[in-house]
Amino acid sequence: MKKAIQMWSFRDRVHDGASLLEALALAADMGYEGVEFAGTFGVPAEEMKETLQKLGLTSVSCHEDVERMDHNIDEIIEYHHTLGTPYIGCSYSPTSTHEEMERLERVLKTAQEKAAKYGIQVLYHNHSHEFVPLDGVRPIDEIAKWCMLEPDTYWVFHAGDNPCEFLRQYRSRVGLIHLKDGANGKGTSLGEGSNDLKAIVETGKDIGVEWAIAEIENEAEDAESLRDAKNSFAYMTDVLGL
Repeated sequence: MKKAIQMWSFRDRVHDGASLLEALALAADMGYEGVEFAGTFGVPAEEMKETLQKLGLTSVSCHEDVERMDHNIDEIIEYHHTLGTPYIGCSYSPTSTHEEMERLERVLKTAQEKAAKYGIQVLYHNHSHEFVPLDGVRPIDEIAKWCMLEPDTYWVFHAGDNPCEFLRQYRSRVGLIHLKDGANGKGTSLGEGSNDLKAIVETGKDIGVEWAIAEIENEAEDAESLRDAKNSFAYMTDVLGL
C-alpha cells in the first residue's frame, strides 16, 4: 500500500491557495506519495497539476461534502479530471432521516454517473453517525449498496464496530482507506490512540487496497500539524511497514 495524507491534517496551516501549495511541498518533503484534497482554495487546476508533478505527488482523491456534490459536481469533476485524480469522496452527509438518505442516494448516483464518463470513481467517507440505525437499518449498509466506500477506520472503531471485520465485509466496495487514530473519543496522531492500525493495514493489503490515507486530527493541547504529520509518516513507515 502507498502512503498519502488527507490535507485536512494541515488545517492549522492552510487558509488560502499559497499556504495550500506550501503544505503540499511539506507533505512531499516528509515522503508522502500522494494527497487527498480538502478544498483547493482557488488554485487553478493547471497550476495545481504542475505543482503536483514538480513535487512528485499523486492526487489520489478529494473530499467534498454532500452540498458541494449536489450543486457543483460538474466543476469538481472537471478540476480533478485535469489533475488525473481517480477518486472523488463525499466527505460528509447527515443520515438521520429518510429524506436525508434519499437526497444522499440521489447525489451519489448522479455524481457517479457523471464521474464515470471521465474514469473517476465516487466514494463515500464515513463518520460514526452512519452506524446509528434508522428504522432498524444502519445507513452505512444502505450507502454501500449505492456507492463505493472510503472507510474511515477510526470512525468505524468509534462507532463500536470492528474496522477489520467491516473492511472484510465490504471488501469489494472499498476503494481507499483512512488511517486515523484516537482514544477516549479524541483524535491523536497515528500510533498514539487505541485503533488497531497494524491489523487494519494487513486487512487492507489482503483485500487489495492500493492507498492508505493518513488523516490526523490530534486534539491534544500541544498538537501541531507539521510535527504530527511527520510522526504519523514515521509510524506508517517504521511500524506499519508501508
